[in-house]
Amino acid sequence: MEKNIIILSLSINETKIISSKLKEVSLVSINLWDDLVKSPIITSNFDALIITGSEDFLKENNSDLKIPTNLLTTTKSALMNDMPILGINLGMHVINLALGGKYPKFTPPVVPNESNQKRKDIFISPGSKLTTIIGYAGLMRIGQPNSYGISITEKSDILRASCYSVENGIIEAFESDEHNWVLGTRFDPFGPHIPPNFEHIIESFLNT
Repeated sequence: MEKNIIILSLSINETKIISSKLKEVSLVSINLWDDLVKSPIITSNFDALIITGSEDFLKENNSDLKIPTNLLTTTKSALMNDMPILGINLGMHVINLALGGKYPKFTPPVVPNESNQKRKDIFISPGSKLTTIIGYAGLMRIGQPNSYGISITEKSDILRASCYSVENGIIEAFESDEHNWVLGTRFDPFGPHIPPNFEHIIESFLNT
């Protein structure tokens, strides 16, 4: 069954990969975060929501991450309607804030050089929804440094952490046990240097 999916993004450029995958089987509408001020979204008109936000497309390259109020309002509406929601990169933090969590901490990523690793170790918890989707758990590596992250202190009580950074305990993915399908990942699961089977997230998202 074809679904009507809304993507809320910082930039059209960052949605190219995921929208191309979705357009094969679904209707896709893309709205920028800033557009929500003039063009509010009625979430009941859609079947599912994806929120993306690569740090590369932030207008201001500093430690002050500002999430638009209209974006939080839209996300809260989607959560109340129990829509399937996928948050990628900064989109993860939008979900956390909408569910009562705190703003992420700013920690500039280490610039890779010959003396440090270009990839980081993460641990996916057994028994999580993410484990069920990708088919395995445990220790693995990804290659996407990010500046903004949350720990248990900033995480909403409604969300369950399903993936951590081994180095500093920052939450790399979470999910909600109180909603039908809500998943957030700090990294882009469809980007380069990602372990196998993360593309199954889209299949699970669409089949909800």
